[in-house]
Amino acid sequence: MQAQARLSPRNKLLLNAALVIAWMLGVGGLGFSCVMLKFYQGPKPAAVSSHEQAVASSSTSASTSASTSAMLAVSAAVATTSSLAPPAGGAPPKPVSLTVDAEDIAALYATDVSRRARVPLSAANLLLSLALVIGVVRARARGSFGRQWLVQVCFASALFACVEWVARRDERAYFRQQLEARIDAAHPTAEERVAATRNLEGIFGVQLLCVAWELLFFGALGAALMRPSVAAELDSSDSSGPKPSPRDRDDEDER
Repeated sequence: MQAQARLSPRNKLLLNAALVIAWMLGVGGLGFSCVMLKFYQGPKPAAVSSHEQAVASSSTSASTSASTSAMLAVSAAVATTSSLAPPAGGAPPKPVSLTVDAEDIAALYATDVSRRARVPLSAANLLLSLALVIGVVRARARGSFGRQWLVQVCFASALFACVEWVARRDERAYFRQQLEARIDAAHPTAEERVAATRNLEGIFGVQLLCVAWELLFFGALGAALMRPSVAAELDSSDSSGPKPSPRDRDDEDER
């Protein structure tokens, strides 16, 4: 019987790194989902302090919902401020700002359109993140059941990223409307409006890139876990089969 090909040291390192990243995403998803469910506890969302919002931001940075992380970090990624030309009256120029701070995010989360989408999504993300953490631990315990569990969770996580993007379309439309109103309130020139609109598209482009990254990462990890070489590496404890009992060994000796 031909022996199965084993992973090279480089591929083994990449596999371990991917499993660590998946575990971190699962832990981050657990934290962020708990924060969101706590936020929406009761008939109306409670007021969020700056400290609580900072906790939510730090938890989201490792969350399975990477598109939400992009929205929270957008002020550092694509927010810009441009000065307008002074009007005829000689008044000082007004800034056109797309900076998104904690108050903007809290106001967005407190809306009904956000609540309808995020409550079921947070509950599903909580269960999926827990399954991801368990799957990584079981797979590292070198068992075929843990690897098969993790394969299913990886494909489910990739599917969840698509479902979340579609389910939050009304929230994105509302957020776009608020930012466009902020631009209009500053009365920008045509050139400045084009630049501000380009930055606005960058905000949602970052979120779309994060969704694409989730699809690529979880899809690639799930496919890699199905390869025979990876299965031989993670299922090594099960590959030898059941050990013969002393009675079976005695029967073999008699033969």
